[in-house]
Amino acid sequence: MSDKVTVLAKITIHPKKNSEAKAALLQLAKATKLEKGCISYDLHQDAKEDSIYFFYENWESQQDLDNHLQHKNIADFKEATKDAILDLTMHTLNVIG
Repeated sequence: MSDKVTVLAKITIHPKKNSEAKAALLQLAKATKLEKGCISYDLHQDAKEDSIYFFYENWESQQDLDNHLQHKNIADFKEATKDAILDLTMHTLNVIG
């Protein structure tokens, strides 16, 4: 059994803050890809609602994900987007097939 962890995170941004938040999201994606245990960290923008974003993430282990969530990259992102995020949901996924 693999220790790999997959995450799907949905982030909804206030439309008036979308430009600044998108820059912060792109910066977070770039920085996170260099973190220990990060297999992939892909940012997607909804095709119809341009203020909705998704991260599709793969981590070597739960510990690597936990470390990421405590990393300075996340703290910097939260500070940069504190007035922009309307909703953030994160789902940890198990491979079943």
